[in-house]
Order: sequence, then C-alpha cells, then structure tokens
Amino acid sequence: MNICIKNIKLFSGTYKYKGQPIIMSEYGGIALNSDKGWGYGKQVIDENEFIKRFESLTKSIEKTNYIWRTI
Repeated sequence: MNICIKNIKLFSGTYKYKGQPIIMSEYGGIALNSDKGWGYGKQVIDENEFIKRFESLTKSIEKTNYIWRTI
C-alpha cells in the first residue's frame, strides 16, 4: 500500500507503508511579512495572525484520524 495525501506520495520509489509509524517532525512554513523571509502561502502581517494560522494548522492535524500526538 502506498499512502498519499491529496495525491502526494509519502514514500519514495518502491518503498511502501507496512504499518510502521510515520513521524511528522515539522509543519507550518508560514510566510512572515518580509522581503528577505521565506514561507508558503500568503504572508502573515503580525504575530497575532501568525498564531491564528499556526493554531488552525495544528487543529487540522489534530482532527485527523490517522495522526496521534505524543509528548
């Protein structure tokens, strides 16, 4: 079985999902309002907008039935 999210393969080449844990080690990439910065999507203009977007991403991940959070 090959796992895809929105038609993006999560495994390379001939590697397949065999029940092993998959670690989401980072997410976000929120673009800060800067000509020197980097990020994805529309830039946030301040810290409050950054926090709102980060919370929205986190809540979306937590709502999935295939990702568990451990501390």
